[in-house]
Amino acid sequence: MTDAVVPPPEVALGAPRWTGGLVSLWRVALALFALCLGVQALFGRLDGSWWPAPLPPAALPAAVAWCGLALALAAGIAARPVTLPLALCVLLAGEPAIAGRGHGLLIGLLVLAGSMSGAPYGSWPARGRVDPGGGWTLPGGVRGLAWVGLGATWLYTAWSLAEAPGLGQGGAVAAIAAYLRGSVAQAAPWPVAVEVLIFGVAAAFVPLSLGARSRPMAWTAGVAVHALTLPAIGAPGFSVGVLLLHALAFDPRWVPAAGQAVGVVYYDGACGLCHNAIRFLLAEDSAGELRFAALQGATFAARVPAHVDVPDSVIVQTDDGELLWKMAAARHLLARLGGGWRVIGWLVRLVPLPVGDVVYDGIARVRHRLFARPKDSCPLLPPGLRARFLP
Repeated sequence: MTDAVVPPPEVALGAPRWTGGLVSLWRVALALFALCLGVQALFGRLDGSWWPAPLPPAALPAAVAWCGLALALAAGIAARPVTLPLALCVLLAGEPAIAGRGHGLLIGLLVLAGSMSGAPYGSWPARGRVDPGGGWTLPGGVRGLAWVGLGATWLYTAWSLAEAPGLGQGGAVAAIAAYLRGSVAQAAPWPVAVEVLIFGVAAAFVPLSLGARSRPMAWTAGVAVHALTLPAIGAPGFSVGVLLLHALAFDPRWVPAAGQAVGVVYYDGACGLCHNAIRFLLAEDSAGELRFAALQGATFAARVPAHVDVPDSVIVQTDDGELLWKMAAARHLLARLGGGWRVIGWLVRLVPLPVGDVVYDGIARVRHRLFARPKDSCPLLPPGLRARFLP
C-alpha cells in the first residue's frame, strides 16, 4: 500500500495547497495545545489557576497518559493511531466544569487529525523516504469538516452572547438596544463595545462563510476576534482551540506564490542540513518549479563569477542574476512557496534581517555536528525529482 493519493482538482500542481510540512506544523501546534491542557489537568485547579491541586486518583493515570500521548503526537510518532486514545484520555481526565478551557474543542481537533491518512512530510513514518513529499495531499473532507466546526462554534458564540450575560451588564442584544436608546450608564462603554463586536462577527460568520468571495473575510474576522479579544476575557484555551480550527480551515489558494522567479537554488553538497533543506523545498513546492544545483557543481561555476564571495550554504539566484543568502534567501523561498508558507514568511519578515542572519550563522556553525555529512552531493531521490537537479 502506498501513501500517495490522487490530488483533487482544487490542489492541482501549480496552485498553493496544504502540504505535508504545513500539516506537520499544525499537528505540532495541536500537540502542544493538548500537552498544556494535560499539564494543567495534572497540576492545575478546576478554576484554571496553576496552584498544585492533584486530580482524583481515578483520573490520574488518564492524565499522565494524556501528556505522554501528546508528546508522541508532537513528534509525529504514529500520529494517526495516537489521536483516538488521546481523545479518550481527555474525556476520562477532563471535567465538565473545565470544558470552557478548550477540552471539547481539543477532542474535535483530535478527531480531525485522526482523519488524515498517510504519512505527510515531517511525520515520523516519512523520515528518510526517497520521495520527500510521498505524493501526500490533505483529504478534501478535512477542511470541510473544519468549516462545519467553525460555523457551529460561532453560532454557539452568537447564541451565548445574545442570551447570557457577557462582558457588559447583560447580553449583546441588550447592549445593542441600550446603545440605540442612548443609555449606557449601567455598563462601561469599552466592554460593551467589545461584546457587540464579538456578537457581530459571530452572527455574520456563517452567512459570510457560505460565499467563496466572502469566506476569506469571515475567516480573517474570526481569527482577529479570537487573537485579540477572547483571551482577555478569561477563555484562552477556547481561543487557542478555535484558532487551530481556523488554521485547518485556511485555503492556501487565498495567498498565491510571490511573483519573483527563482532561477536556481544552490546548496552545499557536503552539508547534511543543506540536503534536508532541499528535501523540504522538494516536498513543499506545490508548483514544482524550483531547480537545484550544488555549490561544487558546474552550474554554479558557470553562472556565479569566481570573485563573488558566498557562504557555503543555501543560496538563491533569481532569473535576473541576483544572489540571495542567509535570511534573505529564506524569506524569498517562503514567499515563492505561497500559501501557508508565504504567511509564515510575512511573520519572519518581522525579524530584522541582521538579527535573522545572526541566528542563521549560529545554526550554520553547528550544522556538521547536528547533521551527518551526505555520501553524495545530490540527495537520494526518485528519477522524477532528480531531473530537477542541474549538474
